[in-house]
Amino acid sequence: MVLTLQHWAWMLGAAHVLAGAAALAAPAAAGRALERFPRNAALGRLFSAIALLASAAIVRGAELGRFAPVKPWLYPAAAAVWVGVVTLMSELLAARALGGLLLLAAQPLLLAARWHPSAAGRFASAFAYVWVVAGLIGVAAPWHFRRAAAALTRAPARLRAAGAGAVLLGAVFLALGWTRFAP
Repeated sequence: MVLTLQHWAWMLGAAHVLAGAAALAAPAAAGRALERFPRNAALGRLFSAIALLASAAIVRGAELGRFAPVKPWLYPAAAAVWVGVVTLMSELLAARALGGLLLLAAQPLLLAARWHPSAAGRFASAFAYVWVVAGLIGVAAPWHFRRAAAALTRAPARLRAAGAGAVLLGAVFLALGWTRFAP
């Protein structure tokens, strides 16, 4: 199933509204969750497994030419890499894996926005490129996520302001999904 730009807008809008509402309603709990996220081993293992399986699926679907015989080995190789990643790179794994997921998720969003006739599609493209930059930073330097989380949670007012910004961004995405991105 190929997601349309409208589907992406609805998913992004709902995710931002929910995350922002959580930060507005319970800033202390949201702050603790945000601070604990980079070192959350279970989420790190889950996100890295999803990212590696998605990467293997993308490569398996690609035309590999003379390397096509390696396609049956991609999923076992992804499992072996996952074991190595979980064993050798467990520090801040959740932030690294989230970065990988952001990098992978940007491509289908860009494809959905590429040919959309509305100029508002450029907003979704810009958002995808923000994901790319955030994903690169998350993979290469996950401690920046931890520093940003610490800066946001230092004062409850900052976290509430970030929550309000997330709700506003979510509302923009939902409005675009119902108006500009509608088929």
